[in-house]
Amino acid sequence: MGTGPLEPAIRTGYDTSAAKRLAEVIPTAHVVGAFKNIFWVVFDQPQFPEGVSDLLVTGDDDTAKTTVMRLLGPLPFRVLDGGALRNNRVIGRMTLLSREIAVRYDHYPRVAYRLLGQDN
Repeated sequence: MGTGPLEPAIRTGYDTSAAKRLAEVIPTAHVVGAFKNIFWVVFDQPQFPEGVSDLLVTGDDDTAKTTVMRLLGPLPFRVLDGGALRNNRVIGRMTLLSREIAVRYDHYPRVAYRLLGQDN
């Protein structure tokens, strides 16, 4: 492996995320995180009995995050504001946990997050 500035983003600890590391390496960039919680098979069929899969979008720059959310709007997901970029680390860990639980109950990789209680 190389020793370039993005090298640490390849292996991230539990206190950060690749998106957060990218924002640190390129401080002038407006990094927005998305698709961290979507498993590959859900892209083809995002519809579940409870509704479509939620797509969580994170970012520290509200304008950049809003722009990305608007661009993702036509996709067949419910796009939700996931808060600050630091939340990417939590979303990544939630995704690992959902994978573990889905494997245990034999429905991996067809698993997704949906915030229940939200009407649309």
